[in-house]
Amino acid sequence: MSIFRSYIIVALVILRLEEGGSFSFNLQYNRISHPHRSTTAGRVTLLRRRKRTYLDHQDGRRHDVINNLSITENCFEQTAKSYIRMMRPVTIIQAVGAFLVGRLVILTSSAASSSSIITEVPDILAASISIYLSYGAGMAMNDCADVAIDSVHEDKQHRSVASETISMRNASLFCAALSILSLIFSFSASSTGCNGFPVWSLFNLTVMALYALGLQRIFLVKNLICGYLAIAPLIGASLLGVGASNLG
Repeated sequence: MSIFRSYIIVALVILRLEEGGSFSFNLQYNRISHPHRSTTAGRVTLLRRRKRTYLDHQDGRRHDVINNLSITENCFEQTAKSYIRMMRPVTIIQAVGAFLVGRLVILTSSAASSSSIITEVPDILAASISIYLSYGAGMAMNDCADVAIDSVHEDKQHRSVASETISMRNASLFCAALSILSLIFSFSASSTGCNGFPVWSLFNLTVMALYALGLQRIFLVKNLICGYLAIAPLIGASLLGVGASNLG
C-alpha cells in the first residue's frame, strides 16, 4: 500500500513538472517546510510600516508646531506694530527735536563748559525719552477718544482702535503705561534733585488727557492746546534742572 502511494506521489510530481509548475510546487513546499520564514518576513514588513507611519506622524507634528510658532510670531508682530502706530512714532520725533534744539541753545548761550555739557548728557537723554513717550501717550489717547468718529472716517478707519485691532481696554492700558514710563524718565532726568521738568511733564500729560476727553471739541480751545503742545518742548528744555520753587 505504501509503495502504491509512493508511485502516485511520483506520478503527480512528474505531471506537475511537465506542466511548468515546479516554481509553484517549490514555493508551496518551502511554505510548508519552512513556515517561520514567511512569518518572519511579514513581521519585518509590518515593523517597517509601523516605523514609517510613526516617522510620518512625527514629521507632521513637527510641521504643525513650526506652523503654529510662525502664526504666533506673525500675530505678535502685527499686534506690536499696531501699538507702535498708535504713538505716531515718526510724528512725535518733532517734539524731541524741538527739545534738543532748545536745550542746545540754552547751553551755548550760558557759556557752559564742555565738562558740564557732557555731565548733562544722561539727563538730556532721559528727558528726550520722557518727551517721546508722553507725546506718544497723547497720540494714543486721541485715538481712544476719537474711536467713534475714526471708525466711519474713510482715511482713519484703519487705525488700531477704530479697526478693533486693539481693544479699547488694552489701548487705555497702553496709554497709562506710556504715561507712567514718561514720568519715570522725567524724574530720572532730574539727577540734581530739581523737579521742574517732572512737574512740567505731569502738566503736559494732564493737558493731553483733557484734550482727548473733550477739550478738543470746544471752539478755539483745540487750537490753543495744539499751539501750546507745539512749543511745550522748548519750555521743557528751559525747565530741565530747575526746581519747582523757581517756576513762579
